[in-house]
Amino acid sequence: MKEEYGVRPDECALPLRYEVIAEKEYENAVGQRIKMYYKTLPMEFHLWAPKGENIRVFVLPLHPSAYIKKDIWDHPENIADYCPIKEVTKRGFGVAILLCGDVAADEPGGEKTGIFKEMNCARTGESWGVLSAWAWAASKVADYIVRDERFDKNRIAVVGHSRGGKTALLAGVTDERFYLSISSCSGNSGAALSRNNKGETVNDIVRRFPYWFCDNYKKYAKNESSLPFDQHMFLALLAPRKCYVSSATLDAWADPAGELLSAKLASSYYEEKGVKGLVVPQKIECDRLYGEGNIAYHRHTGLHEMTPADWQMYMDYLNK
Repeated sequence: MKEEYGVRPDECALPLRYEVIAEKEYENAVGQRIKMYYKTLPMEFHLWAPKGENIRVFVLPLHPSAYIKKDIWDHPENIADYCPIKEVTKRGFGVAILLCGDVAADEPGGEKTGIFKEMNCARTGESWGVLSAWAWAASKVADYIVRDERFDKNRIAVVGHSRGGKTALLAGVTDERFYLSISSCSGNSGAALSRNNKGETVNDIVRRFPYWFCDNYKKYAKNESSLPFDQHMFLALLAPRKCYVSSATLDAWADPAGELLSAKLASSYYEEKGVKGLVVPQKIECDRLYGEGNIAYHRHTGLHEMTPADWQMYMDYLNK
């Protein structure tokens, strides 16, 4: 953490206050619009769930560009292509959508906004970045879920796409209550390997998004060979819990081959824990779930996106 995502301050352990500010029904689901407060900072998430008990739930850190200018509380169908709430709840799952922009801004200087400004901690080279703040907030959503008797506390998943996929993996690594961590097209500094990659490099990502990480990570720009780790070791930190990596055929920037190889390399750590890692043939088929082990994988045909078809496979795997 000291060299990539950053170390969180002690203040992160403080409990939050939660307030349900609206409730309504949507299709077959009951929704709650919830504000959670760190001191005076409000951070919002929406919790949608079918009626019943022992509901398995996904926590979705929704990065700002995925919901900006979309009224997703009044019109949850506006993100149906990204998070098909109707279909997820119809299959008996819940989903908690965290509005990450309330936690910290996804923009240059984001490491001084939101929760960073509220905590007002002195910054060093290893101080946490925006991705870690979003992952921390996902854990605070889990704090709420585990107290709600409707949900299966042993089957909480965290899922995200692109920068949200990096966030989902980090949330799983830092919070063992997440039974399953799912990354969609998370690419560099997510599931994909940094060494010998075919897409985005560490230099590319720290140049465009330095605020996602700690300042120490800049040391490895154009210098990946000096990294004391690579991302398969990040995936390995989830063992023996479940990990799911999904890629896209036309997403060269996120290096789908590097994501798959990273999952393969992480498998040995799972085996050391006494469980299967990734089980795939030498040549994979696209649009097919490989979910025999505790690392799952699929590669959808298409672009850099998370689709309703991806969600069906995520739900199939969580249902196992």
